[in-house]
Amino acid sequence: MARPSPKGPVFVAGVIGTGSFGLNMTAAHTCVTLSEVYSPGKMAQTFDRIYGPGMTEPVAFYSIVAVGPKGQRTIDHDVLAARMSGEDVAARTSAAWVKALTEEG
Repeated sequence: MARPSPKGPVFVAGVIGTGSFGLNMTAAHTCVTLSEVYSPGKMAQTFDRIYGPGMTEPVAFYSIVAVGPKGQRTIDHDVLAARMSGEDVAARTSAAWVKALTEEG
């Protein structure tokens, strides 16, 4: 039996990859991720919890990316950049390591 959407504002927090495939949060209208993952499938699953059949409002997606203590970029920057451009995350990050090791040698 389907349950109705809650009345008023609601905040739900979760960890990517720990939810069930059956979760339906299509009454939500905002998704905020605080960490990027290497798996495009896990990210698609995260976004699809609120985006899809049954949506009640337009959806906004936000990714919060941290910086190091001196403003340096973190691995999340590369993961997010790869995801946004449609690149394979593993290939992008491994290519950077290959380049760095080649330049050292």
